[in-house]
Amino acid sequence: MTSKQRRRLRMYLAVQKYLTGNEALTKDIPHYADTFKLFLGIIDKIEDASEKQLLNRRGIAKRKKALQDELVALTCDYSRKLNYYAQMTSDVELEEKVKSSKSDLEDMRDNSLLAYSASVFDLAGSIDEDLSKYLITPETGWAFRSALDQFGEYIDKPRFGIVDRAATTTKLELLFREGNSKLRDIDTLLRIIAIREPYFFSQYISVRKIFKSNTGPLSLRVRVTEALTGMPVHRALISCTLKEKERETVIRRRSARGGGIALKNLRPGEYRMVISKLGYTAKEVMITINSGERKDLVIELGK
Repeated sequence: MTSKQRRRLRMYLAVQKYLTGNEALTKDIPHYADTFKLFLGIIDKIEDASEKQLLNRRGIAKRKKALQDELVALTCDYSRKLNYYAQMTSDVELEEKVKSSKSDLEDMRDNSLLAYSASVFDLAGSIDEDLSKYLITPETGWAFRSALDQFGEYIDKPRFGIVDRAATTTKLELLFREGNSKLRDIDTLLRIIAIREPYFFSQYISVRKIFKSNTGPLSLRVRVTEALTGMPVHRALISCTLKEKERETVIRRRSARGGGIALKNLRPGEYRMVISKLGYTAKEVMITINSGERKDLVIELGK
């Protein structure tokens, strides 16, 4: 459900509550009861479709996360073992190829992670000698190969789960059209008593309005660029940590294609901000956010 649809549903529910509480004023309007009943039925269908859409999205995300975590863990395990083998055999080139950390892998996009993991798997297969003393065995290789295949199959099917989501999305659009139509019918019917019940009708019109949610003031705007070229850095990870007496609040975002990111409604306090991306040297800065103040920063990352 889009933010616009969520706002409209909140309006529908507000109208439902208001009209239900004023049945005494509307009960004698011709055709009103049947029209209002149809409107309530549409609300129920919208809530059911929205719940199905949410569960579908969460299920897909959960499955993807599980496959990704498994592949990251196996890639890290193989990398450590190959790194140890490289040190024992003074293979500097191999050691350089398998030095990525877990956080590096977690920051990679799906296809990059798959390609890197496959390269680590292939590196192990290219070594002629027995690697069992480094705990690289046919069994661990089978598990690694299986994880690669499952994750690859998942990301190679861009329409995985999309058909059902698309059907639910279309259903929601149609339901909101029906809801709007029924609401216009209710508007017409209620105008019958608008002169007789002016306060009731004016309150109905007020409830009928859609109010945009308050997105809050902008607290911090950051632009991440390359130190040498000044070009924007896309998908840099920005982690802001606010330490308070009893808890620690961490906010993580990734920079947009233009290198920018905007953080809203930050609580006042001192934040530790870490900006990182694979292939660049991470940078840490301290920044103080004051109430009602907006900060603008340009962070340059070097390689």
